Amino acid sequence: MGWQNYIGNFSTYFSFPLRRSYLASGAHSWGTNFPYEFFDIDTNFPFKGYLCWENNYFGFKLARDKIDLGPGYWSSVELNKQNPYWDYIRFFYNAGRFRLTEYIIRLDPILVTGVEQASQDSVAGYGERAKNIVLHEFQWSLADSLVLTIGEFIMIG
Repeated sequence: MGWQNYIGNFSTYFSFPLRRSYLASGAHSWGTNFPYEFFDIDTNFPFKGYLCWENNYFGFKLARDKIDLGPGYWSSVELNKQNPYWDYIRFFYNAGRFRLTEYIIRLDPILVTGVEQASQDSVAGYGERAKNIVLHEFQWSLADSLVLTIGEFIMIG
């Protein structure tokens, strides 16, 4: 089940794949794939979605998706195909042959180990442990088929 919309430079996309495993894991007699209690839904339920505004020079994206980096035409470099879907904000700026991209990624607290939970402060505001990743990527297109990329990866928390 999904939804997609384009209005000028603004676009949205949401996808909610319903799985039969939820039927066996908690749905009661009312016959649906969703659990009886809404809060029983796994927070890493693999859905994909974004709100995006972009033109040829600037862009902003608020999304839940897998992160891919690089200028690949058929596929870009992914951090790890087995990683969960991440909530993130992406900004980019194009200036001719130069492109600057920044990601601010919020990791789910379930990904934080028990040892890390004991040593961290509760900074998310909801009694949960927080980790964030900030990525900066600078691309310089030397030619149509040659791109030099420099990146920075920072983990906070």
